[in-house]
Amino acid sequence: MANAKKVLEPDEVIDGTPIYNGKLEELGDDLGWTFPISIGRNQEERDWKTRDFTLVEFLEKLFDHKESKKKNGACFMQGALVPGVKQRTIPNVHNLNFMVLDIDSGQPMEEVRQTLIDQNLFAVLYTTYSHGTTETKIKKGELMQKLKLEAGEDLTTQHIRFYLLHHKRYDKRIVDTCEFLKEEHVEGGNMVFVTHAPMQKYRVVLPLSESFVLAKQAGGDERKAREKWKRLYVGVAHQIGATYDRSCTDISRLFFWPTHKPGGSFRVEVVIGDNLDLSTVQELDPKELENSNPFTEAGLDDGDEFPIETPWLKTWMRGKYVHFAAGEFFSNYLDERGRPGGGKVTTECPFDDGHTEAGLSTDQGFFCVDGDSDEKSFVAHCQHNSCAEYRKLNFVDRVIQMFNLTEEDLDQFVPEGIDLVDDVAQDQEEEDTVDPSTLTGEELIQYHVDRAKPHDTEKVAKVIKLLIDHQLDNLKATVFLKQLAKNSAIPLGELKKTFNKEVSKLNREAEERKAEENNIVMFPINGDFNEQVDAALRGIKKKNQPARVFQTDTDIVSVDFMKDGRGLRREALSRDAFKVFLQDCVHFYAQSDAGRVVKSAPQDLVNHIYAMPRSNMPLPYLKGIKKHPVLSMEGDFQTKHGYDQYTGIYLNTQGSRILKVPDVPTEKDLDEAYDWFFAFDGLFGDFPFKDDGDDEKALDDPDLIFGESTKAHVLALFLLPIVREIIHGPAPAFVINKPMPGAGSGLFANVFNLVMNNEVCPTAAPPKNGSSEEFEKLILSKLLSDPDSPMFFDNVEKIDNNALASAITSGQWTGRPLGASKMVTLPVHHIWMFSGNNIDRKR
Repeated sequence: MANAKKVLEPDEVIDGTPIYNGKLEELGDDLGWTFPISIGRNQEERDWKTRDFTLVEFLEKLFDHKESKKKNGACFMQGALVPGVKQRTIPNVHNLNFMVLDIDSGQPMEEVRQTLIDQNLFAVLYTTYSHGTTETKIKKGELMQKLKLEAGEDLTTQHIRFYLLHHKRYDKRIVDTCEFLKEEHVEGGNMVFVTHAPMQKYRVVLPLSESFVLAKQAGGDERKAREKWKRLYVGVAHQIGATYDRSCTDISRLFFWPTHKPGGSFRVEVVIGDNLDLSTVQELDPKELENSNPFTEAGLDDGDEFPIETPWLKTWMRGKYVHFAAGEFFSNYLDERGRPGGGKVTTECPFDDGHTEAGLSTDQGFFCVDGDSDEKSFVAHCQHNSCAEYRKLNFVDRVIQMFNLTEEDLDQFVPEGIDLVDDVAQDQEEEDTVDPSTLTGEELIQYHVDRAKPHDTEKVAKVIKLLIDHQLDNLKATVFLKQLAKNSAIPLGELKKTFNKEVSKLNREAEERKAEENNIVMFPINGDFNEQVDAALRGIKKKNQPARVFQTDTDIVSVDFMKDGRGLRREALSRDAFKVFLQDCVHFYAQSDAGRVVKSAPQDLVNHIYAMPRSNMPLPYLKGIKKHPVLSMEGDFQTKHGYDQYTGIYLNTQGSRILKVPDVPTEKDLDEAYDWFFAFDGLFGDFPFKDDGDDEKALDDPDLIFGESTKAHVLALFLLPIVREIIHGPAPAFVINKPMPGAGSGLFANVFNLVMNNEVCPTAAPPKNGSSEEFEKLILSKLLSDPDSPMFFDNVEKIDNNALASAITSGQWTGRPLGASKMVTLPVHHIWMFSGNNIDRKR
């Protein structure tokens, strides 16, 4: 953020740890977030343990920067191994809950911290054991190889600075202070020692908003999932402007808990913000830095292609491009992989050692085609990212170097007696005769790039369109754009700007189509606040179809299936949970040259909408969740699974069988229904229903029905849930009275609730002292926590409580929830049931 305010002072300091961009208490419930992390005693650990940490426990570990005499000690991973696994290997990594950047380039911590603040990302930064070092050692062999120095050539400070800046990516402020100290053969080989200013070395620990589970990424392809993590790692590093340790892109990488040398300096800092959302991160090729040419960056070569090491190759190849038997040449020296047709021959790539999976015998990324001895030049091309900068002569050159070939060795791959052309320009004319209609993919792009003339805008537009159509990654596109800039005499920056603009346009159009398909509203994050509110309300109304989030008399709730898939549950949405829902409905984006970047919903907007009157929110009203048919005021039965906006009832009849009832039942229908309840083998055939006075009835009376009144009340109990919604006021309570314990009143309540709600009946015991205050707390708790189940009180001795009587007869209940300062008023639509032995009912 160009105009972001630079933060110099922390908002608070806790036990010596500065907290920036807010206070730790603002994390609220997030401090209790629990996640698995695998931990070990040292880097040689062979028995890794996985344990669950809460965020506050994890922070305590990071805050505790211990003094240690050695670097190798207790360590942790970015996530967890597969349950039960003890070996820390790449295939054994199950999930990643953090991304940890290892920054050892000397880049100041203050710069990275400021970027984290600007992007509102939650992070912990802590210095590592080697923080503050003033001396670096480098393997001399690697130094000579990277700098292309001949044996015996003297090393200078300039050589070393070039290596550290362009190969090791050290911060330039550190590089400028580097001085060659000495060269010495020590344990590990011949080393070059360099002195420099004290280097800051530290880690940035970024919690993820969602666990990165390997098995759920890239369609379950583990290799692709690991590569995706690497690209995301590079993308995050670029996003926050950090120069990272490339080896840390490994998903199984271990990191030492914070330690420092005895008497050494150390720092731990915290930036408050949002957890890192990987879905908003642009993936970048992890080989982007490795494949860049440091000599080109330093202006030491022309940058158009990778250098040819064989001095005589270009001269030898003059006039032979169209005659060179490339297929025979490469298959003669390298492992042949196949001949797919069209004259193509696939072999092992000469640069196979640079591929991500070197040595893979099934790899057919490299292919070649013979020249046709007439018009078409030979082809040699590799589709791997690591080979993006190589031209066909580079592949021939590499084989020459590998096998120490001579010009005579290459002569056998061209016909004898051919007419050689001495001019390279004539070679180009021969290549110009290639028919572009026979080319595809990168070959076609290369064809047009090679033929671009100065200021040929039509050809430039053609190449950019091909780059976009073929969806090349940034690295390969940049390679082609560099060549195009040279041939067209148009600055590379201008070409990149045009390319990015077209990509951004296509991405924006694709995002808009995707958003439209998924019922998501898009809106700029820096837009007018009132317009943001309107967009958010539109997004909620549009996305919440079919409804899954509702408003009730007291809360905003979500309705989801339980883990067993059988029942529905309602869950009140906290402010943070509501933000997640809002983010799903509206994508607030920032516009950049690369396209739209989706950002987290602004917190002030979330607070505003969450606090607005429920009547202003486009959320349907949820009256209750039922598992049985419901009769509406219009006289219709709601039997279809799902939410009904007219009744406000979410009906969960999934997996249930609802029998059709005749509009006008016959006597036979009524008898069958009665028998289903009360026949000897019926639902309640084992229950001894009895009325007062049954003992005095004549046993020879043909119309005698024992417990007739009680059975009528049983039927009324079963009918009440179905018709309860058309009764505006209170409804009768039901008393299951029994002469002695063990008569089955609890079983009766369970049978009732299993039939109506497919679960045993939740039971509450009346307060022991029977006080109205205790009853008020119990009733309010039940109304808030379980508004859809019956109110069933067991082991009741007498019904004479004023609070209870008020709740049953008023239809509404007002109380103050525990820990709240405001009173709430709730509707009472429950089925009331009381069970006990010889209950004393106050008259």
